[in-house]
Amino acid sequence: MLAAGDREQARRLIRDAEADAERLGLPAQEACVRRARALLHMADGEHDAAAKLFELSADAFRRADMPVHYAWTLAIGARSTHEAQGQAAAHRQLDAAETVSRTFGTLLVQEQAARVRAELSENNQASGALALLSSREREIAELAATGLRTREIAERLFLGPRTVDTHLARVYRKLGVSSRVALLHLLRSGD
Repeated sequence: MLAAGDREQARRLIRDAEADAERLGLPAQEACVRRARALLHMADGEHDAAAKLFELSADAFRRADMPVHYAWTLAIGARSTHEAQGQAAAHRQLDAAETVSRTFGTLLVQEQAARVRAELSENNQASGALALLSSREREIAELAATGLRTREIAERLFLGPRTVDTHLARVYRKLGVSSRVALLHLLRSGD
């Protein structure tokens, strides 16, 4: 349900699964439900809560001697760990997931960990690149990325069009992009 975008239905199903898991007292089922709840928190942008639940779920899978579930949980939870605890913690988690997945030959987990690592790296590159810009350059870059034309940006910021073009040329050079479309893509990857 969560993948289909129906969060309310996902919440209901998770509540039912939590009640069943508590009633049955099965550690693996409890870990699966905890992971599902973590995914819901992650989808809602509640990364602190999600990271904690992913950690508890992964630990339960590790103790239950379920290495593939353990590695999968680490891999999918790394985004929330990154948001809640920082890059180093997320990379340690991905390293552990990759080590376990190589040991057990689980290509799906290896691919997921690599995908998440690439996404986190791309987001860091965009954030780092924007740090290279002056506040005026960042302001112009953000307006250009919304689709405003040079003249519209100039009017909005009380600048001349040539001044805007000069700033944009510096932005493109500093960020290594050559068009407003590429600039938009770079700025979106940092969200």
